[in-house]
Amino acid sequence: MRWIKTEADTLAPFDDAARTFMRNVAGEPVGLRPVTEHESLMLAFVFSALRQLAQAMQIDPEDLRAELLLDTGRFRVRRLLGQTVLMVNSMSTRAMSEAQLRTFWHEALPHLRKKLVMRVGAEQREQLEQALLQEEATA
Repeated sequence: MRWIKTEADTLAPFDDAARTFMRNVAGEPVGLRPVTEHESLMLAFVFSALRQLAQAMQIDPEDLRAELLLDTGRFRVRRLLGQTVLMVNSMSTRAMSEAQLRTFWHEALPHLRKKLVMRVGAEQREQLEQALLQEEATA
């Protein structure tokens, strides 16, 4: 959902998702958290890369995301209902700033490379490595 500032210093819906949202809000206060286009692009890149890599590894993207959060120490240990559980951290823009997301991604890359070696054939691994190196330079 994207919004645009008007000349009257108000926010107006910029896309279909925002217009749909506005149609369904019945005069109640709504909280907004500004996210820059740059932050959105980095988050989109990370999730897109995770989807592609997970597909190549034939695993669920959420499982790969969780593995990388565990590998990079982004989890909490809690005691729930008498059992010890690991809870991976959120990667939402509310939970992780762009700087934290970039740090996570750079810390996750070595783990991703190890996982690719173990789970993906050589030819496909080389293609994915090239994509990771290219994106690493721009991320």
